[in-house]
Amino acid sequence: MKKQIVLSVLIFLCAACFGEQAPLFYFCPYTGYASCKTDEILFEEDGSYRSLLEWEEKHLLTTGLLFITKFEKFSFDIFFDYSFPLAQGQMCDRDWDYSEFYSITTHPIKKQQLINSGLGIEWLITQKDIFTLSGCAQILYNFSNFNSDNGKGTRFNKPVSAYPIDYKKHSLFTFTGLKPRLEAFSHFFVDAGFLLSPFCLQYGYDYHHGIKHPRASKDLETGFFSKFKANAGCCYEFSEHFSLGLEFDILFGFADKGTLYEQMSDNTFSDLGETSGANHKWKSVTLYLSYHP
Repeated sequence: MKKQIVLSVLIFLCAACFGEQAPLFYFCPYTGYASCKTDEILFEEDGSYRSLLEWEEKHLLTTGLLFITKFEKFSFDIFFDYSFPLAQGQMCDRDWDYSEFYSITTHPIKKQQLINSGLGIEWLITQKDIFTLSGCAQILYNFSNFNSDNGKGTRFNKPVSAYPIDYKKHSLFTFTGLKPRLEAFSHFFVDAGFLLSPFCLQYGYDYHHGIKHPRASKDLETGFFSKFKANAGCCYEFSEHFSLGLEFDILFGFADKGTLYEQMSDNTFSDLGETSGANHKWKSVTLYLSYHP
């Protein structure tokens, strides 16, 4: 009897959430053009910068896959993409001594890996004629792996050369927001979205090469409502099973603060009381081809 009651409740909840229609499945390969910037920061006690490393890739070719499952009032999606550099990126290393700027070196990025993936859910809030408003929630993961070459610059107004630097970064962002959609013409839709991040987590590993004094460090940062994501796009359904979409995305926000762990002589990492920082920015334009059977 108890099992029958539980089963009846589950069936009722599924019907209420997803309706009686069978789900639709969408397979969406995509490609696009993107740029990204990752900041690696070390703060003084008063909040000013002590060190800032800016890893920047301005010209990226992104390719990936998006899978969508749509119910009557809900949809779920999952995506994965990889970015290839179209031109050589650059890392800029700046240093201060109690707010007095004294050093800058620039390093070409000789190797990089940029991977994005995520999960999302949307739910219908209201629908009136050609207008639809949905709520959404997302979990986004970014992996960045940079290897720089030797750098050149100035230190105390004298020309210097600098050893290579490597940096790996794992970033996890949560987002939630609203997505309006309008059928501007028959089978032609325009949509937009604005989302904010209730929580994000960033973890990095830095390795400074050197013949006499190489050093490594780890950093861990958390943030609350420090990141924002906006998008706008359009989609044309040119057949019963195929549609073509174009979307503009931007991810931006404030630097998150955390703890820096420096590598000791015994290869362990220790918290020396220094404050680290991290930020990640992304811009892209993407072309989608969507198919559903």
